[in-house]
Order: sequence, then C-alpha cells, then structure tokens
Amino acid sequence: PHIFGNVDVSSFALLGATAFMGGAMRITISLCAILLEITQANRQLPAMMLVVTIAKAVGDRFGESIYDSHITLKGMPLLEQRP
Repeated sequence: PHIFGNVDVSSFALLGATAFMGGAMRITISLCAILLEITQANRQLPAMMLVVTIAKAVGDRFGESIYDSHITLKGMPLLEQRP
C-alpha cells in the first residue's frame, strides 16, 4: 500500500528498523551495508545513512550502547580508550 504518493510503507518500516538498530547498537556503516544487501533497496541508501547517523548521534548523547550496558551488568573488566 502507498500512503504518500509513490512512497511504499515498507520504506518506513526499513528506516524505522535502521534507526532502532543504529541507536541501540551504535553501528553505522556495517548496518547500512547489511540492510542494503538483505533488501536490495538501493534507492533507500541515502535515507538509511541519514537515519542511522542521526540515531547514533542521539544515542551517543543520551546513553551508552547496548553492548556497554551488558558489559557493566556482567561486571566484566573494560579497557579504557586511549586518546
């Protein structure tokens, strides 16, 4: 079904999933590559890149990634980053 002219509803679902995964996991380029390979939606690549960049920036601003949360919960030692 089409909502906004020639834009398919599946495009919104793809961009929503991209935003969720980009914000929760903080992966950008690999996420775009994986979703592009799975869906073959070449026309959606610029929108996916924009959405994942914004989601990562918002996620970095407001909290830590899901991987960092799991490391903290399990009490595992974490090597600090060097500048």
